[in-house]
Amino acid sequence: MKRKTHTKPDGTTTSKPKRHAELYEEIRADIQKHGKSAKTNKLYEGHIKRGQDWVKRYTALQKNVEELWRSQGTGVSVLESDDSEAGAVLDPEFATCLDDVPVECTPTAIAMFMHEKCFGEGRGKSTVDQVHAAFLQHYNRMKGNKYHESRRFQRDEVKQEWVGNPVRSPEVEDMLKTCHNKDGEADRNHSRPMTMGDLQQIWVFMKTQCPDNMDVDMSLKNLGPKTKWLFWLAYSSVGMTIWTRNNESTLLKRKNIVLNPPPHPSGKKEVSGQYFDVNLRERKGWQKKMSRNEHQMNGHKFRIYPQPQTPWACMHTHLLNWIEHYEKYFLGPDQHLEDNDYIFPAFTSTWTTVNRQEPISSKSINTLINGVAEAAGVKGAGEFTTHCFRRGGAQYRFMYAPIGERWTLARIRWWGGWAEGEHRDTLIRYLLDELHTYEEDHSDALCPAPIEPRSIVQKEDCGQPPNWFVYWCNTNFANSIQSIQTNLSTLQSPNYNPQSSSNLYSSHLHSSTPTHPPQLLTSSTPPSTLLGPAVMTHTQIAVLSSPMSQAPQSLTLESGIPMIPPISRSHGSKAWEIAVKDWQFPDPDRGLRRALKDWPKEWYAEIDRKVCYGQRKMVAEEFLNEYGGDKQAFCTAYPEYEKGFTALLKAIRKVHQVSGTRRTRQRG
Repeated sequence: MKRKTHTKPDGTTTSKPKRHAELYEEIRADIQKHGKSAKTNKLYEGHIKRGQDWVKRYTALQKNVEELWRSQGTGVSVLESDDSEAGAVLDPEFATCLDDVPVECTPTAIAMFMHEKCFGEGRGKSTVDQVHAAFLQHYNRMKGNKYHESRRFQRDEVKQEWVGNPVRSPEVEDMLKTCHNKDGEADRNHSRPMTMGDLQQIWVFMKTQCPDNMDVDMSLKNLGPKTKWLFWLAYSSVGMTIWTRNNESTLLKRKNIVLNPPPHPSGKKEVSGQYFDVNLRERKGWQKKMSRNEHQMNGHKFRIYPQPQTPWACMHTHLLNWIEHYEKYFLGPDQHLEDNDYIFPAFTSTWTTVNRQEPISSKSINTLINGVAEAAGVKGAGEFTTHCFRRGGAQYRFMYAPIGERWTLARIRWWGGWAEGEHRDTLIRYLLDELHTYEEDHSDALCPAPIEPRSIVQKEDCGQPPNWFVYWCNTNFANSIQSIQTNLSTLQSPNYNPQSSSNLYSSHLHSSTPTHPPQLLTSSTPPSTLLGPAVMTHTQIAVLSSPMSQAPQSLTLESGIPMIPPISRSHGSKAWEIAVKDWQFPDPDRGLRRALKDWPKEWYAEIDRKVCYGQRKMVAEEFLNEYGGDKQAFCTAYPEYEKGFTALLKAIRKVHQVSGTRRTRQRG
């Protein structure tokens, strides 16, 4: 509503003052329009309308049922008996009790509508929650605060009318709890995340089905497979890169993609390389930010650069390839997508006919995702739903990307469009739910086969990152102590006799010093020992500083603390080769000062290193001794190497158990 203006004598204009009633109505209208997002308001309006229609149909049905019962019975309804429970008799106002202001039977009608949704139609608790929220908002906004939830629903005997919000009546609240508890504890229905490994597996499979050199121009029969392939690559890479929900990806339009974006609003120098911008202004999270004035100039845009290290998920490459293919074969010569054209339109089942004004349906995209995954042999095919790429992309950047490419929780919250007020525990559950569930799953405790470590920090290299971090701390701490001791020994003072004091101090300490070699901190040391203030006993200082304490060469500070360098999951099929190399040769750059095969036993006696050392040894000796270092023969015998170090290790163990060279661990 535009305000009326009038012109002053000096030529300036001012808004004409409004009457209080006018301004009040305008405020109420703004609350109605902007209190919730347009999408939420539309959803709630639908529930209200369906509720109003349902009570009318129900009233008509009950009238027919009652007439039929009377015609076949005694003419007196059991529901009209004197001892009938309150509410058991259908109120005369029931058919219209949801149309206007609430009446006595309004709570009953809302509760029955929720019951119909949950028990009659078999809907989940999310639908019931929406119905509950819709009616709660509906009455909160009716006639000022007269029916607001802050007031108990009751009859005002003075004015002879009902006040308060009927949704907060015990009848409706009890029904809400009943619907929540209908099936007991709900099964986990989180979307299975689409991992980088899944995308890579699909990429390899589809390369065999639709090679890059497939000629569409020469054969129309190739158009469908090629279109499907390029559509999949673009759609999956979009979801994996900017973490869109499937419905957000399907609604992406050409106007959301800016191929020649303006400079960054900060004015900072652009990084060299090609890029384009993607605008997700309508994303759910950004809408919430904007509604609270938390949006930024660039907060809803993503700058997309090539990602050559993960070609199966490179949005920059695949989205541009898809647009080029779409325009060339489905729009005609020299034709381009218009601003309101969908990037991912609806196709026929043959992928040769398109409706550019309609986005691909949720059912079709779900069928595509799970069908492609099943054809490629991806484990868990059929479990991918609307959040599969969003969860997979976020989890990858949080904990699975190579070291140096992982993101902070703050960046993940921003990139995913989560609200600033989103509780961090909610976000962590979103990222770590599967890992936590799998790690806490002990259903296979009776399995006779050795159980692989499951801890989140115990990757394929059995917890090495924590170990090498501990060793690094020990090395630097011990070296610092040694440096301090050296500096102290050079101090001279007129009142200080270094020789006599040193002898007295040393003799006193050495009398209580154990004769066995000094023990260095390992990963079993409590975290507080490493992260808290450094406090050492006299004995520890003497052991580190005294020239009389002769430690074995394997544990001297000069030789360095032994460690097994970690092998990242990102090495994939090359991981076993790194393990063999570490077994045969030292690698000082990675902290391996001596080849693993030359390690003395005390170096790997600690339990974590012992397990990891044994795994490296098993793979290396299998390759060197059983296959004579023949890479081709080894890879042929163990194709599991392509899946990573852990998969290869399991395959070797299985062969050893079958051949009798390895016994299954006895438990109990």
